[in-house]
Amino acid sequence: MVSSSSEDWEVVTAKAFSCLATGRHEDATKLLLRLETELDAEASPALRAAVHNNAGLAHLIRDRAQEAASAFETAASLWKQTRLSVRETEVPISGRSSSFHLMLAARHHSAFAELRRRRVMELLDTATQMTELNRNPLWRERGAQASEFLSKVCEAFGPNCAEAVIARDWLAHYGQHGGVDPSPYSIKSERILGLAPRALSGEEADICADVERAAHLTGLVMPGFPAEGRKADRTVKATTREAIER
Repeated sequence: MVSSSSEDWEVVTAKAFSCLATGRHEDATKLLLRLETELDAEASPALRAAVHNNAGLAHLIRDRAQEAASAFETAASLWKQTRLSVRETEVPISGRSSSFHLMLAARHHSAFAELRRRRVMELLDTATQMTELNRNPLWRERGAQASEFLSKVCEAFGPNCAEAVIARDWLAHYGQHGGVDPSPYSIKSERILGLAPRALSGEEADICADVERAAHLTGLVMPGFPAEGRKADRTVKATTREAIER
């Protein structure tokens, strides 16, 4: 089973996005669907939301619209559940970088707690919007809401994150070139692997840390990408079949 302490969360997801970046779509879908199949029911709602969201991407690539819609709906419901929990829970102050920060946190716990809650809600809002875009055919087909999303994702993950690159590229080049460049998924893969050591250390095991972790695991479909992926897979299969027949 894939548990919240298992390296499978980061390592397998990172491998899947690396596969997408290099055109190995079937390998990517197998990895993402494996995580959903082996998902531990005891994992936090936020982490389960990320896994179901990413399974939805896999179903889109396999041209399984109904399964994709179901996965995205499950993810959206789990994000909503997580939002309620973050609003109501006592926010722990953990993982401070120095004894000075720990002292400040002890003296001003309420202020630090509220700052962290605000930051976590920002990440949660962004991850939720990514799921909503994934399930929106207007985004998948022609990048609807790209400008609005670009602003939000830059605030949440920084201007050089994979999702910002996807949105900027679409706004800059929509209608100017054919095909889709999947290279931003390599940025996503590297980002996830970079965060893996902290997640695996277990130093921050609370609902806020889970949301932060889940938000970075959550994938965004590129406008036009599922169709491009299916086309590429058909081309590879046809080429392989021709080679065998020869």
